[in-house]
Amino acid sequence: MTRSTSPSKQHGLAMIAVLWILVALMLMVSSYSLFSRVETRMAGAQVDQAKANALALGGLEYIQAYLKQPPQISNKPQQQFLQLHLGEGRLDITLTSAAGLIDLNKAPPTLLKDLFQIAAGMDEDSSAMLINTLRPDPSQTNGAPPPVLRDTRDLRGMPGITESIYNAVRNLITVDADSSTVNAHQAPLGVLIVLAHGNTELAQTFAESRITQGSLADTSMLQTSFHSETQANRYRLDVDVTLNNGQRYIRRFWLSSHIDMRLGWRAHAFEALRALSGGATQ
Repeated sequence: MTRSTSPSKQHGLAMIAVLWILVALMLMVSSYSLFSRVETRMAGAQVDQAKANALALGGLEYIQAYLKQPPQISNKPQQQFLQLHLGEGRLDITLTSAAGLIDLNKAPPTLLKDLFQIAAGMDEDSSAMLINTLRPDPSQTNGAPPPVLRDTRDLRGMPGITESIYNAVRNLITVDADSSTVNAHQAPLGVLIVLAHGNTELAQTFAESRITQGSLADTSMLQTSFHSETQANRYRLDVDVTLNNGQRYIRRFWLSSHIDMRLGWRAHAFEALRALSGGATQ
């Protein structure tokens, strides 16, 4: 004899199957909805990045034209700040003279030591190891020349350099200045603090005096052995982009003058666009 399944039991099994199918469909719809939102967000981020990059390049073009004007070529302040309002957002532009920065390839070891200990808080042993890498003793290298950094970001691969240490000095350094010393009249405050042996108050006093006295400001309060009157033919350009939707990005460029100034300024060592806090991407 065979046992037959009752209609009520069959109906119950059918209901369970239908419920499982509905659950599966709901999961599929939910997953698709989530996927669509992620894709839309990613597409929006890419559009924002494209807009920000175009605006940053527009800022670069503006500065290149700005620097070609004769009044801008002489008597430049240590940093220049400009703001542009364009259709898709705002540009906050900072132009920094390389003559006021510390050159990793040319600065004397004592200045490099002060840079890493004062500005980045490196201890004596770590800074000594780093400086020995940047300025090796010729007797220990068979007369081989010291390493030449092609980009400030090359510092990241050096002994003892962490991301926090790099970030502490990244706005104070260059690799292609025309002098081993620093023009204190064109140096940002962070460099002045290094030149003042870490005395922030003294550095601020000098920074204020050069506003009113210009090149006549007294540099004797700083380490005069590291000061020079070298004028810049290289600049660092930071373009901070704020889109109309509030997203912020920054891009850094380095500018050098052509031998023939009629050709203007060329950009090199482009750094990638970076999202700032509150940006859509990292």
